[in-house]
Amino acid sequence: MLSNGFRRKASKKSDAFSAFPSDTQTSSSVVVTVRTVLKPKAKPTVSDSNIPERSPTSRVATPASSASSSPRPSAKPQKRKYDASQEHPNVRRVRTREHLSDSPSPRSARSSQPIRPTQAFGSLEKPIPRPCVITEDGDVPHVTSEDVIMRILRQQEDFGKKTKWGYRAYFRNPDDPEDKSFEPSATNPPVVEIEYPNHKASERFILLFPWDKDNYQPVRELMKVLSTITECYLTSAQRAPFGTLTTSILPSTPNSRPLSPPLGSETPIPETEPLMRTLQKAYHTRNGPLFVRTVSEVSSLLKAIKSEMMANALTLFDVPVPLTLDGTSSGGVPVRVWKMICEEVYQRSVGPDVEDTKKYKSFSSETYGELNPSFVSDIVQRLGLKPGKIFVDLGCGVGNCVLQASLQSGCTSYGIEINHPVAALGFRQETEFLARLRMWGLSAGPVTLREGDFCDDNEVVAWIRKADVILVNNYIFSSDLNDALTWRFLDLPEGAKVVVLKPFWPINRPLTQR
Repeated sequence: MLSNGFRRKASKKSDAFSAFPSDTQTSSSVVVTVRTVLKPKAKPTVSDSNIPERSPTSRVATPASSASSSPRPSAKPQKRKYDASQEHPNVRRVRTREHLSDSPSPRSARSSQPIRPTQAFGSLEKPIPRPCVITEDGDVPHVTSEDVIMRILRQQEDFGKKTKWGYRAYFRNPDDPEDKSFEPSATNPPVVEIEYPNHKASERFILLFPWDKDNYQPVRELMKVLSTITECYLTSAQRAPFGTLTTSILPSTPNSRPLSPPLGSETPIPETEPLMRTLQKAYHTRNGPLFVRTVSEVSSLLKAIKSEMMANALTLFDVPVPLTLDGTSSGGVPVRVWKMICEEVYQRSVGPDVEDTKKYKSFSSETYGELNPSFVSDIVQRLGLKPGKIFVDLGCGVGNCVLQASLQSGCTSYGIEINHPVAALGFRQETEFLARLRMWGLSAGPVTLREGDFCDDNEVVAWIRKADVILVNNYIFSSDLNDALTWRFLDLPEGAKVVVLKPFWPINRPLTQR
């Protein structure tokens, strides 16, 4: 999930996740290890040291004859000739990204063998065919964006107008400079309501902006939600009055082509500016009244065609079970939709109490870290997770990977976490996750989150014995804990795969039957 909001900034721990997993075959399972590539140290320049540096691959020239070994002194030193296409010997070459891309593959610190070039993470993001549309309505209790911001506004009034997690006004009324309706207030904040695809599903958003732009931005999320709905739940004809909204919320040029009428309509739509374009313009000009009117108009249109949206979801997303098993059909939850759902769940469950994830002993096996959604998506795709498969996350944290795998592939997912504050946030995410699925009219595979020690919990033994894929973020685990894990894996079924961030044995160590 890549993303704004309360997510913690990437640490050194997550930087090592961008290498391609190398597969090591054992007698009963496959262990997938993510390698860590060390950046080469910069060589000292002449100004740094007066001692010339010897290249490890350089060779000492052998004299061809005695005459060449004792050259005659020259009265006037000659300048070295060089071709114009070559670099001047006194010019220091700076290696840029372009040069690095043309250089040989980087070598691992553990081996002299080059690491295989790979595709970037996220390149395998695509829907996984499965039945995923539900018939229940979306009228379920859930945490709204308004609830999250109101909690912060109350704290903001207690500690002053500007706090670390505080919010300020973003919009204004260009026709009335004295209008204070868009100012932050714990009693009467500026609020709009949008409709979700499923029946009886809606949500209220507060139109404020955080003091720290890296924190949760409700207005931008509102626009992303509307963009995801119009792009994924509507046909091209139904999308015409809405237009499109760039995911980066950047200015775009108006659509120059005439809009096509919706299905079943014989009268063409008048040449007016698309609503999403108007919404984008109001956002960039900070025109509060225009933004509120446009959101209201978009929500009214979406509410009128909810039956059509769910029918489109059945046609585009849902796939019958026989076709799913054949693997020849298209469908499944769109990438934009499952990413949006996971992001909403995180911002409403973990975001307000993200400081609880820091309650652990530094550099211990309980150190908290999150994996990038694109990395998890590649695990799901490469290892073939789908309905009927079982995914286990040992040390699942707040449950991000468990929820994503379940929604993206429809597999059965299990997760266990030993840290109590972090596990509590995971349970909160699970509850909000189920509510969000109803609002979007979708289903996911069964999810089970548990608090405990995976080395002592008997339930984990049962999970491992039937698991197809196990994920262990053991990058900072102690050697004793890694040894205990290897004993746990003796119960793995034939063909199971284990994804680890740190190998249990040297990568190039030959494996034997023993």
